[in-house]
Amino acid sequence: MSMKPTLIDDILGADVRKNKMITNQQLIEYSESKSNLHYVDITSPMMDENGKLKSEIFLEDGMHLNQHGYTFWDPVMKAAIDRVRK
Repeated sequence: MSMKPTLIDDILGADVRKNKMITNQQLIEYSESKSNLHYVDITSPMMDENGKLKSEIFLEDGMHLNQHGYTFWDPVMKAAIDRVRK
């Protein structure tokens, strides 16, 4: 599963979001090299059409998802579980 971006990434450090994206790319590449690993992209559904993080999906702390935020993950996770079960 990809590392999720948060609204407070920039507060945590200058390169936090950049490092998460680099790590996600490495996770993709590693999982593609293994037949028994599956990468699940939970980051893309969290972005708007302009590639910006949807702020309305987070709690006030800017890190944790609110109930609305998890509605974006649900179909992605269910599809990933279905793929693994086949």
